[in-house]
Amino acid sequence: EEQPDIPITVLTSRKHQENENIQEPWDETYLSYWRAYVSDSDPGEVRIVVQWAKETKAMPIHDRWCLSAVSGLRLGTSTNSIGMGKDSEISDISPTDFPGIAARVDKHLHGKVTTVSGEKVLSKSFDLG
Repeated sequence: EEQPDIPITVLTSRKHQENENIQEPWDETYLSYWRAYVSDSDPGEVRIVVQWAKETKAMPIHDRWCLSAVSGLRLGTSTNSIGMGKDSEISDISPTDFPGIAARVDKHLHGKVTTVSGEKVLSKSFDLG
């Protein structure tokens, strides 16, 4: 509500969609969830990118970050695990580490990663807004 014009992109895995029983078509399921549990307002410019290795359906990236155009946070656990009893870390990404992390994520978001460990990488993206 405060900054509706800030674009948000989420990179996630097919395996996570299956583990959380998120039904296809994902765009309809995500938008229904948004309307029911988040807000009856438009979600704004939100893009979801689901990526997976063809055979394992795993995400080629394991780490979790929140990135802006110039800085970011490193999350030492999934957002679902924060405050659930185990110690975890949230820290600033150093200015020297940020360009490499941002470039790596950008390659995934724009389909420039086509194989990981010999497996073809597949991707599907959709907008909520």
